[in-house]
Amino acid sequence: METNKEINLIEFINKLKRYDKRTITTYYILKGIYAALIIVRLFFLLFLIIKEPSSILDITSTFLFLLAFLIFYIIIDKQQKKHKNIDYSEPTYLLMKKIKKQYSYSLISNLWIILATIILSFSISLSSPNFLLIQIIYWSLMALSVLIGTIYWAIKRKPIKDKIEQLIKELEE
Repeated sequence: METNKEINLIEFINKLKRYDKRTITTYYILKGIYAALIIVRLFFLLFLIIKEPSSILDITSTFLFLLAFLIFYIIIDKQQKKHKNIDYSEPTYLLMKKIKKQYSYSLISNLWIILATIILSFSISLSSPNFLLIQIIYWSLMALSVLIGTIYWAIKRKPIKDKIEQLIKELEE
């Protein structure tokens, strides 16, 4: 006969499976959007290079935009693969250890996101006469995005991470 802890654990793992399935779907959609933007920008870059009176700033700006979106695409692809490669048939302790990593911030991943964000900021304002104004608006929007992302993480992902840590602690005892 199953105990309440076993039933709660099974329910929790099923919840994680559903959450991972939604996350994987979201990553597929984002990858499609980024791939489309990369292709459009690549054609635009080729057009700028082939066209004679293109300024070096326009070409550089388009290249930087393309580079930033390639970095974002690679980050999303890696995250999607992490979620897809979770084996829920593994022993509970090992499973919880692996899943805990997904619900925690990764400094290296964040550094790549910061790099791509900086590159993108220059790409959108490089050839503009209002460079400073665009930078102020851009970084204000990025700060707002970080705030919203942190609130989302605290509401949606941190409780799951806390529950995983609690389960790991119980399993270690």
